[in-house]
Amino acid sequence: MRCVHIALLCVQDHPKDRPTISQIVYMLSNDNIPIPKQPTFSNVLNGDQQLALSDYEATQTEIEAR
Repeated sequence: MRCVHIALLCVQDHPKDRPTISQIVYMLSNDNIPIPKQPTFSNVLNGDQQLALSDYEATQTEIEAR
């Protein structure tokens, strides 16, 4: 889940909001990870209307040893 969280930070809309490589390395080795900003991806329907394409569902799989 940590990698997905960091990946969301890396695809922020504005490059200034994205972490540097050194910040990513720090986040991978520590528990302190900032919260990503709200996604701005949208699809224009007609002129002034927009449909937000963000969805907050996630699945998590737990691997167990035999």
